Amino acid sequence: MDVLVVLEDNHGALHRLSKEAIAGGQELGSDVAALAIGKNAATIASELTAFDLTEIIVVDHEMVDTYNADGYSEVLKKIIKTEDPKLILAGHTYQTRDFMPRVSAGLNIPFIPDIVSCSNGKYSKQVLNSKLNATITSNSNNLILSFQSAAFSHENIRTGSCSTRLFDVNLDSTIVRSVSEAPFQEEAGDVDLEKR
Repeated sequence: MDVLVVLEDNHGALHRLSKEAIAGGQELGSDVAALAIGKNAATIASELTAFDLTEIIVVDHEMVDTYNADGYSEVLKKIIKTEDPKLILAGHTYQTRDFMPRVSAGLNIPFIPDIVSCSNGKYSKQVLNSKLNATITSNSNNLILSFQSAAFSHENIRTGSCSTRLFDVNLDSTIVRSVSEAPFQEEAGDVDLEKR
């Protein structure tokens, strides 16, 4: 495979930035696969079967039912070692910023985060408080990239069909130690700032 897009679960649905990453993957490579991890992986995979992807890899393991940095990074490292994608893509979310550096360091693959555009192996990101765009290149055989919101449009996703494949992974409880809390939910209601 040329490109592996790592999908993010947004309360049982595909995260908007994951859709944009799929559009980016289709623009950057011809052999594009997607990876869905967690208890909602099969549901998310079913959302994608009408997209022009080679396949959707599904990982459903009790240690990665919900997001945790240790588990997700271990799963992704195992898949990269097995499948050897040239580009690993994701939307630039808090979750990506949390676990993708572990994958990069663990496999010695460069990680270029927060990309706003790319062309011909040149990746641009904003620096100095978005006052300047820096262009980055790499001579590595593999790259991990995360895309800023709106770097690609989900409306440009090519439709087609694809298969789903279950990927069995063995995870060790001595490696997967972190446990993430449920995502923050704002409470509906008024706050009385004058109350003492």
